[in-house]
Amino acid sequence: QLIAVTSLYMAIKVHGETDILEGPRRKLKINAFVELSRGLFQVETLESMEREILSCLNWQVNPPTTVRIVATLLRLLPKGSASESFPSNAANTIFEMSKYLTELSVCVSTFSFRFQPSTIAFASIICALDALRSSLVMPPDVKIHFFRHIAAITALTPCNPDVQEARSMLMELCPSMFEQMDNLSSFMYVDRVHDASNEGGKTSPVCVVDQMQDEMATRKRGRSASDD
Repeated sequence: QLIAVTSLYMAIKVHGETDILEGPRRKLKINAFVELSRGLFQVETLESMEREILSCLNWQVNPPTTVRIVATLLRLLPKGSASESFPSNAANTIFEMSKYLTELSVCVSTFSFRFQPSTIAFASIICALDALRSSLVMPPDVKIHFFRHIAAITALTPCNPDVQEARSMLMELCPSMFEQMDNLSSFMYVDRVHDASNEGGKTSPVCVVDQMQDEMATRKRGRSASDD
């Protein structure tokens, strides 16, 4: 019973944030767990067991969970990009949808054995953007900057094979969420093979991010020509 109460105390202390992306952490007092044990254990007893558990676990009590990575990645959304179709609280909406998908993935052991938490997190964000596309339109320039920031930090892109596989598996967990999607065109990718002399013989998939940027530049040139 002492181990159970102490473990609960430690879990809430480490992961006791609110469900809101930028929400404050819950304040926690160890006296609450003294009351939970109905006076069976005192503060000193709980603290002593906490130190013992931490020692046994070599202090490895804060692993990079998928939900935590989702929250971290969404902080890379460009600031000041709010518009009528993409409100300032869009990150919270995307977070809730992504969080739901990551929770579903816990029920399928394949995710844990095959993919890194960061891969599942990024795939869940892409799925969330796909599912919300009709009600939450992310401007192309925002999408480009967002994906490039993620790629710079994690080396993950929408065309990464693991991301694509995890994304497909997430969609299969909740197919009704994606029924209204029109062929997923905004996140599809095209494989291109770079010159072997430039890439050391390696192939490099080029994601839709680059395609979108080219299309934006073409549209801008077209508008400039029509104005002239």
